[in-house]
Amino acid sequence: MRRFYFKCTNCFAEMTTKTDPQNKNYVVESGATRNFEPWRAEDEEVERERNRRKSQGMGDAMKSLENRTLDSKREIDILAALDEMKSRKSRHATVSVDSMLDALRRTAAEKEKKLEEEDEALIKSIFQKPKEFVRRISDDVFIYDEDLTCLSNGLNRRKVSEESSSNPARFKSSVVKKKPKI
Repeated sequence: MRRFYFKCTNCFAEMTTKTDPQNKNYVVESGATRNFEPWRAEDEEVERERNRRKSQGMGDAMKSLENRTLDSKREIDILAALDEMKSRKSRHATVSVDSMLDALRRTAAEKEKKLEEEDEALIKSIFQKPKEFVRRISDDVFIYDEDLTCLSNGLNRRKVSEESSSNPARFKSSVVKKKPKI
């Protein structure tokens, strides 16, 4: 049991409460009153349900039989859930930390191996099929003219095209050749 002391933020009065581990609740010792007591509402609800079932079952034999079958079904469900919890607890009790770590290592190794295989397959698909891919080598176009020795793509080309448009005879004499491969 633990005791807690509080002070009201409005009036600075002291309140004292104690924990109640048996009921999983708390008990007010002094300085406060409890607004809601959950065990009272729960007890009242159980009592109301019990009284309702008794009043229904007194005059009608069929209704009392239905109530008994519902009760037995509820008990069976509770027992099944309890058995499931026991089996789960026994399964978890047999698992050790070492076996869990081994399982985690195995799954990590499997994931890593799978990723490596996917990478290898991707690399093979890229490098084993060169016939499907056409390599295009970008060749610079050089313009050879009688007056100019060699012009590459860019601003000089624009100058040549401007000059050639002003002089059509000069445009006809220009030859376009591909750059030799080195």
